[in-house]
Amino acid sequence: MAKAASCFLRSGMKSRKGEAGGRNSRQPIKGVLAAVLSAALLLPTAAMAAEASDGLDNSGIRLYEVFDVLGRYHVSGTDSRVLSDSGIRAMIEQLNDPYTTYMTPEEWKTFQYSLEQAYVGVGIQLEDTDSGIVIVRTFPGTPAEQAGLLPGDQVLAVNGQSAASSKASELSALFPKRENAGVTVTVERDGARLDVPLIVRKVQIPAVTGRMLGQTGYLKIDTFTSDADEAFAAELKTLKERGVQSLIVDLRNNPGGILETAQNIAKLFVKDGILIHTRNRDGSDDPVLISGGQEQAIPVVVLVNENSASSSEVLAGALQDYGKATVVGMRTYGKGSVQSTFELSGGGAIKVTMEEYYTPLNRQVNRIGLAPDIEVDGGAAQLAAALRLAGEPVLRLDQQGMALTMNGEPVEDIVPVIREDGRVYVHTRVLAALIGGTVSWQQQEQAAEVTAAGRTERFRAGETLINIAGTSLVELSAFADRFPALRWTDDGGKLTLEASLPR
Repeated sequence: MAKAASCFLRSGMKSRKGEAGGRNSRQPIKGVLAAVLSAALLLPTAAMAAEASDGLDNSGIRLYEVFDVLGRYHVSGTDSRVLSDSGIRAMIEQLNDPYTTYMTPEEWKTFQYSLEQAYVGVGIQLEDTDSGIVIVRTFPGTPAEQAGLLPGDQVLAVNGQSAASSKASELSALFPKRENAGVTVTVERDGARLDVPLIVRKVQIPAVTGRMLGQTGYLKIDTFTSDADEAFAAELKTLKERGVQSLIVDLRNNPGGILETAQNIAKLFVKDGILIHTRNRDGSDDPVLISGGQEQAIPVVVLVNENSASSSEVLAGALQDYGKATVVGMRTYGKGSVQSTFELSGGGAIKVTMEEYYTPLNRQVNRIGLAPDIEVDGGAAQLAAALRLAGEPVLRLDQQGMALTMNGEPVEDIVPVIREDGRVYVHTRVLAALIGGTVSWQQQEQAAEVTAAGRTERFRAGETLINIAGTSLVELSAFADRFPALRWTDDGGKLTLEASLPR
């Protein structure tokens, strides 16, 4: 029979209690569903009445009958597994709920791997850009890192198959999924073409990474795996031992994960309270609580973007509602529902939406998302704004080729830089963020207005600003003349921007 386990994620999760049998557990699936999903079950029509005594109503009996008749007599000789898979998906489609899904045994296995950040591959993250598909991240200890692939490398081909006109998602499908398979990735770096041979293997991506960015601690949560809370607590302890003065928690591009993990991380910032309110089909509120927690005596900034979802929104919403952190970035994804995953007796699983959740102050999340306290668009600008808000006195952005770092942290962003007639133009939004300022576009004057350190300056198109496909770039010398907090160097290959807060 099927086993139930609560889940909480855009793609499903484990129990709130971290195991099967959590607070949203259900009894094994009985009746029509279990029978229809059993691939080997083909009951004679005459036997249907006997099954009614097990609690099946007429609808269940009809499903038994159709499954039996088609399996026995249809001219196609259809495979019972295919028939049951199609029937399950047809039922789920009627719900019009993108988060209630069926997973075949193979998909269920892949999904379980994904919960713990494990997969078979080479360890790179790709992103679509105007110039092509670019590696924005290589994970430590993976074949890609060991072979020397770098953030900023543009992927030209995989095993000789051109990446031109492809999307990053399509290119990913070209990589072998078998362990120990060979693959050659062709990249362009600084104008040179490189063929990089790799061996595919099982990759374990760390759920939490931490480092010091000056005097500010930085903790990035990639997903809320079963042990991400322990990893987060350990990294936070290490940062505090190193004398961290403020903290950035980065939840950008985090699709969510196990609710219990988010609950345990919230306990590091909130002593007691409500993590989320949950409402089921009857409208009953069954809140998830925080108890026996602690507080941090340092400023905390949480980074989010449009891809922060599910448990990411739970954690950000709670810290925002309790005033424990300032949220910076873009409005989040808006995945405000709770799912339970039911493992099926014949293999595979179904993930079913059980509840909708709300923040501690009863703010709706589903289909709306969370609005940040400070809206900033773009990866580099968001990190700069967070570091400024955290009180970091010096920011340094280095760009070489397509690769970006800020205070030593790789930045998953593409910052436009134009070198033209001896001048260097850089994205206005990034420059403003580095000096702790804001930028607005004045349409009538065709000018970018930057406000920082109590002053406002305008950079006009055709003079000190160029506009490319709706993106404004300011000439660096002109910007530094008006905002001396910014210093820069450029040798044509490496650009360095540095800004200090006034003492």
